[in-house]
Amino acid sequence: MFNNAQVTGLAAAAQRCGYAPQYALLVDFASDANAVMSNGTSPCAGCLAIPTENTHGYELVVDGAIQACALTLADYLATL
Repeated sequence: MFNNAQVTGLAAAAQRCGYAPQYALLVDFASDANAVMSNGTSPCAGCLAIPTENTHGYELVVDGAIQACALTLADYLATL
């Protein structure tokens, strides 16, 4: 289960870095968080992702996307 404070915190960090974050909802997605929740505990999570395009087995990313992700994460962590 995603935590609203972390999701909005990541979005605010992206905005401070000059990016326009986009929100997405993942439905029926298995993750480590699902495994933790199934054991009776509740994780506190947010997701920072780099959009990709798949072309015949190769993943393509927009130039600068990985750097944007790193800068956003660094800014977010600096606010904790």
